[in-house]
Amino acid sequence: MPMSDIEDTRDFSFQDLRGFAIMNTTGHKVGSVKEVFVDPNTLEPRFALLDYDKGFRFRNNHTKDLLVPWRELIIGNDYVQTRWTEENLLPETQAERDQNLGRLESFDEEEVSVGSIVMPPV
Repeated sequence: MPMSDIEDTRDFSFQDLRGFAIMNTTGHKVGSVKEVFVDPNTLEPRFALLDYDKGFRFRNNHTKDLLVPWRELIIGNDYVQTRWTEENLLPETQAERDQNLGRLESFDEEEVSVGSIVMPPV
């Protein structure tokens, strides 16, 4: 159920990601979070609807929004990324990501959460 349908009558125990930037693996903004879908019984987040900017759509130019499982999100202070592993990134991509995301927040001072799990700074 969309969070927006019940937000006036329910309290949520997780951060509202609507409007957060979507960052690619190199730390560049490629869209924003459009909606969060919750389990109506537990009020736990299950999915996020990611709205990609026109220039960053996938092979099918008509694909604009993607529904992504909550556990597949890396959540920062005001951005999300879809989950990836360090092994999947080239060293130059890792360096560019660290530089760009460092402008948004200091990983030494902030915690980053993956889905509903809070991870210590990297």
